[in-house]
Amino acid sequence: MIISHKHKFIFIKTHKTAGTSLEIALSKYCGEEDVITPISEKDEQIRRNLGYRVAQNYIISFGNYIFFDWLKYIVTRKKRSYFNHIKAQKVKNFVGKRIWSEYYTFCFERNPYDKCISGYYWMKNNNNIPLEKYLLEKAHLFSDFSMYSNKKNKIILDDVFKYEDINKALNIISQKIGLNEELNISKIKAKGSVRVDKEPYKKLISNDLKKHIDEVFSNELDCFNYRF
Repeated sequence: MIISHKHKFIFIKTHKTAGTSLEIALSKYCGEEDVITPISEKDEQIRRNLGYRVAQNYIISFGNYIFFDWLKYIVTRKKRSYFNHIKAQKVKNFVGKRIWSEYYTFCFERNPYDKCISGYYWMKNNNNIPLEKYLLEKAHLFSDFSMYSNKKNKIILDDVFKYEDINKALNIISQKIGLNEELNISKIKAKGSVRVDKEPYKKLISNDLKKHIDEVFSNELDCFNYRF
């Protein structure tokens, strides 16, 4: 995720929504005071090769701690930090109400059925397991509704863009954060080579698996009107 004080935006990174590619693209415009969380070494190398800023300023200042943060630090002696898929509510708590209200906040969501298939192939690269078994046990790992909403299931970001409309969204984001050019992720292939099989999700998801995904992603389906 990224907190840009230079351009006054906060990007919350969800799963399987081209988040790493977008994160790398946004790093191009970050200043020395901005927060950029670490990604894999392979992806960090992409940033270096492009001449963009890599992970920086992600350790949270003691001045932003609340009681439970201090308690955890006393017990573990580990400082709190921003991380890859941190929830928006946690970021809001750390940056404070003023910054949160003044900065443009956004993320992406994706059709849950397509998202689950993408997630499966990403995992399958390291662990060969049948699709149905994996998603019946792990589909919840790709549900991100709680990442951009509060405990009352109210979305707390300014915009949640659909991954399916990413090109249009990039144009809007570029204007919102005041760039003099449009964001471009077409040449950034972070994690893009994982899935070779491009079979449509409708051919891969059984009725039982669909019912399970419907239950796990009920908030996303209702909120964004995704359909099978």
